[in-house]
Amino acid sequence: MSSATFHDPAVARLVERAYLAGGVDSHMPPIRLGQRLAVYVAAPLAQRSVAEHFAAALRNHGFAVVSRWHRSSDARDPSSDAERFRVLSGNIADLERCDAMLALCHAGTPRATFGEITWTLRQQKPVVWAHHADGSGRNIFDAHKLVRRVVFDGSNAVGRIIAELDALARERDAS
Repeated sequence: MSSATFHDPAVARLVERAYLAGGVDSHMPPIRLGQRLAVYVAAPLAQRSVAEHFAAALRNHGFAVVSRWHRSSDARDPSSDAERFRVLSGNIADLERCDAMLALCHAGTPRATFGEITWTLRQQKPVVWAHHADGSGRNIFDAHKLVRRVVFDGSNAVGRIIAELDALARERDAS
């Protein structure tokens, strides 16, 4: 298993169980100091292709993208409890490995996305929160001190998001 650090022993046990059951990718390399931020890209499932587009842009700019859910073109909501457990365990393992999250909340219904955001904030990790200019995609958690909001209006959203993540990386490296 990778050298991820789990802040909560219960999470460590959950991820270990999923790993032993084959639900966590054991070939993901650990994130090393000196690399750019490790970013988890969160979005509603219906926005999977948008999430993968942003993940590719982040990788092209040197970020380590640790989320895996958006890579599969046949990603779907799990139907059984066993499948939900496998998906949840994989997502939690990815969330534990990230330094920051990009939350694409500008479209769709971000149900599980809000749970992922809450998990990330509970770990005291920053979130770059993209929402629509009309305010859709926002909720009370975007007022958290670790959230940086970006209006997703189509005009250079990728550039503004990368600028926010670059700033987080500089702040991390300065501390």
